[in-house]
Amino acid sequence: MNKSWVLLNLSNLLIVSFLGIILRFFQLFHTKYLYGNYLHTHSHVAILGWMFLSFFIAIYYFFIPKNNGNLKKFKTLYIISQISVWGMLLSFPFQGYGSISIAFSTIHILCAYAFVWLIWKNINLKEYDQKFLKTSLIFMVISTLGIWGLGGVISIVGKNSFLYHLAIQFFLHFQIQGWFLFALWACLFKLIKNKLSIYPNYSKAFFNLNLIAVIFSFSLPILKYQENQIPYLNIFLHLSSILNFIALLIYLKHIHPKIKTIINSEPAYCSMAYHTFLLSYILKIIVPIFLLISNSINEIIIINNFYIGFIHLTVLGVYSFFIFFLMSLKIEKRNLNKFTLGLGLVIIAFIITELLLMIQGFFIYFNLGSLKFYYPLIISSSILFPIGIVLILLNFLPQRINKFK
Repeated sequence: MNKSWVLLNLSNLLIVSFLGIILRFFQLFHTKYLYGNYLHTHSHVAILGWMFLSFFIAIYYFFIPKNNGNLKKFKTLYIISQISVWGMLLSFPFQGYGSISIAFSTIHILCAYAFVWLIWKNINLKEYDQKFLKTSLIFMVISTLGIWGLGGVISIVGKNSFLYHLAIQFFLHFQIQGWFLFALWACLFKLIKNKLSIYPNYSKAFFNLNLIAVIFSFSLPILKYQENQIPYLNIFLHLSSILNFIALLIYLKHIHPKIKTIINSEPAYCSMAYHTFLLSYILKIIVPIFLLISNSINEIIIINNFYIGFIHLTVLGVYSFFIFFLMSLKIEKRNLNKFTLGLGLVIIAFIITELLLMIQGFFIYFNLGSLKFYYPLIISSSILFPIGIVLILLNFLPQRINKFK
């Protein structure tokens, strides 16, 4: 694996962690003017600079034949994508969605289209891992329709409209719940195929359940931002939750045992990353089911602490720790104290901040005011994120990263 690509991605994650701390300070001092712009910066660097480019690397090394021609094309594409992320990092804090930030966002989207085209030529739909990959790329392209529609929405109805929020949520939903999720499953199935030379049982059912659930679950952001109650919208949420739960059962019975076979011979840090991913995936499926059963989801999702906590559960808990899991399989098995300690600190920070977000959310939900020392607690625990990421970076600097096989 190209070490410089991995280091740049981890550097992007480090920037994201600092931006998250800045956002918490803005909340503490009620700095609303800057908060929105930095929130856009935080989310764009997290999604496009960390997760997009991490799956970029994983997909390249899992699925693309290694030759000088492919390396040159993907290296050029990676560099341009990285430059566009830096452009967004420097422009969003000052103008939010403005001409410069939109220009860099557009460049990134064009790079994503080029990435799809390059990958598409190497896809064989007879293989389940590549079927997941193809679907992930389709969702990526679909998600960008939300961004293309933003300009028209802003000029016609403005930034405070339902359509503006819907366009952003359309992009985020099909990026996070579509493109990233199916890219994750593609890499996981490829890993199992490479290591065990088999596909898990019920692979087809697992694919179909995830596909339908992703489409139905778009009703959640509509429910959050709709101006008027849309009849029967909750039905789609119920259906997506049921489908996700069945998919979870299939994962635990037929896929998880295959991964356990792989990690049994790996060091402890590999298991740490994988089981944090697994627990987050279980909670991501189970929590919405309880909310729907209790008929409290309409009240819960309008509380930002709960909503942010759920987004972090998905982006940090599911995707980021899965990426760390892949990293842990491919680094040299020596001098890994910094990686293990760094990963442990990131896990601790993730658990503490999630708990604080949830507790504060329940205080708001039950009209109990605010959790005592909430902001000092969540800011201090958030500091563990950059410390842990720096330790992981330091571990990678002196070592060679093996190529995915």
